[in-house]
Amino acid sequence: MSHSLLAFLIFVLLALEFHLRNVWVIMVRMKQSFHYLTQDEVKKLLDVAKRYSLRDYAILLLAYRHGLRASEIGALRKDDLDLEHHAIQITRLKGSYGGRHLMKPDEVKALRAYLRTRTDDSPILFLSKKKAPIERTALHRMMKAYTPHGAC
Repeated sequence: MSHSLLAFLIFVLLALEFHLRNVWVIMVRMKQSFHYLTQDEVKKLLDVAKRYSLRDYAILLLAYRHGLRASEIGALRKDDLDLEHHAIQITRLKGSYGGRHLMKPDEVKALRAYLRTRTDDSPILFLSKKKAPIERTALHRMMKAYTPHGAC
């Protein structure tokens, strides 16, 4: 057997092993059954939230635009906002890169509208009904309430 044929067979075997590992990972992930919203579904979700709650609309808009985790939403503080310069300071968790993010005008408008409804002096940006930082479980319930058939 020639050297180049042997090298080719080793390459094929390694590629097959890599492919099978990836198929297994995909199968494991399929069992978790994630559902990702389309852009149309996100728009509908935001429209519904905007009609019912300024807080929920601001939360969902920021989370969507900046890829925030639930725990990162709960950690936001009023002093993280720089509404004059359309910016927000985001502290990432789990090793992601945080920093100053620029916001679009509709995000600033949503935050201003929400903050006008606040009568407390808490430094936390998004409060639960108990006046504590909103928790992951409350955000999960909120998403289920706004999505059709509890898709999230």
